[in-house]
This record gives sequence, structure tokens and C-alpha cells, in this order.
Amino acid sequence: MKIANKELHKFVSKGILKKNTASRKVSRLNASVKKIALA
Repeated sequence: MKIANKELHKFVSKGILKKNTASRKVSRLNASVKKIALA
């Protein structure tokens, strides 16, 4: 999880992803992990 967030932000700094796209992906990933943890 922490590694995925770090990689997404690295892609933003390199110009591979836009900031909002990376934020959306991080948010969705966090929501999925939280949903699994509560199950």
C-alpha cells in the first residue's frame, strides 16, 4: 500500500500521470484496502 502510493507520486513527478489521476487512484486503492480490512 505504502509502496503503491509512493510509486504513483513518483509517476506524477516524472510527468507520467497527472496529479488528480494519481490522487484518484490512491483514494480508490485506500478504499479497497479499507473495505477488505473490515470484511
